[in-house]
Amino acid sequence: MEIKPRADVTQEGIETTMDVTCLTTKEQEEYINTQLKSTTNSLIKANMSDLEKVRTINDYIVNRYEYDYTQKSISVYSALTTSVAVCQGYSMTAYKMLNYAGVENRIIVGTLKGVPHSWNSVKIDGNWYQLDITNNDSIEKNKYFLVSDETLSLHQYSWDREKYPKARRGIIKDEC
Repeated sequence: MEIKPRADVTQEGIETTMDVTCLTTKEQEEYINTQLKSTTNSLIKANMSDLEKVRTINDYIVNRYEYDYTQKSISVYSALTTSVAVCQGYSMTAYKMLNYAGVENRIIVGTLKGVPHSWNSVKIDGNWYQLDITNNDSIEKNKYFLVSDETLSLHQYSWDREKYPKARRGIIKDEC
């Protein structure tokens, strides 16, 4: 599914709208689910903490995908078959893999420096954290690994905070 978010700042806050279009066929969805379930099962061990699961999935996606500067690889299917993706492919892949690993998570839709962007929010030990794997796959690796809302805001991320869980703090890099 393609999600085209739009965020507008109003006097009442941030107003978001989304246009949703299916990007894959039933067969492609079956392929995605089979591949991601198998991959997740091979990466995640029974004794892993949720933090370890999130770290493992983050690292897998960072190493598996390259950013698609052509903006054409917008589905998990195209990401899996070409190894390139935009933020939507990164966040949707993470969403599915985290679900298979048993980690509660959400896809956040907003903007980064005024440009539509999506990322994930994950729940670890009862606390929510922001996770932007797209931008973790950059020169400064894991800059947005389990950070707070405040950290994202300081880096010009914007989203409707009333619609998503609040990430009140980040995880200290040494804890990871």
